[in-house]
Amino acid sequence: MTEDLAQLIELLDDDSISIADDARDELMTIGIGVMQPLMTAVPRMQPYGQLSAIEIFEHLGDVNAAPVLIDLLDSETSTVREWSANALEQLGIRSAVPALRAAYRRLRTGGVPPDFTEPVALRHAMTTLGGRQQVVPPLTASLRVSTGVLKATCPATRLEEVINDLAKHDQAVLYFQLWRTTDTGIY
Repeated sequence: MTEDLAQLIELLDDDSISIADDARDELMTIGIGVMQPLMTAVPRMQPYGQLSAIEIFEHLGDVNAAPVLIDLLDSETSTVREWSANALEQLGIRSAVPALRAAYRRLRTGGVPPDFTEPVALRHAMTTLGGRQQVVPPLTASLRVSTGVLKATCPATRLEEVINDLAKHDQAVLYFQLWRTTDTGIY
């Protein structure tokens, strides 16, 4: 590893977020050549450095990061675990499903509420990677529409029907959001 590359990787853990972010951006521009030295360094990094590394792995789209990302599912930091699950999903790492399931079980037995962002990310990754089947009753499925970046939305005027349909099929509503779609955007 060149000295400059090693120094940039080390800066991902800098106390100054600005310096760490600049190092992350520079590593992204270097490209795939940063992968091996970065993967080697990740286990010794602080959480912010690990989060930056995850962003680099996603940006570069290299599935060789899979073992490092799977190991990060055991991090002591929930945000690192969550971002790792998201990266595994984005990179399409199907071999991560058993590790994602184990991480999800740890959260559930640890009493983490299912609507917190980490369990949501783990369930979403498992579903996308084929390790979990999403159950959507027929009426709810028939009402779903996509509006740009929002996937699987239902009209607000039909919200009561959707909630009742889910309840009839033993499905829980953990949370929902109301969005307004206009000609100028989604709010």
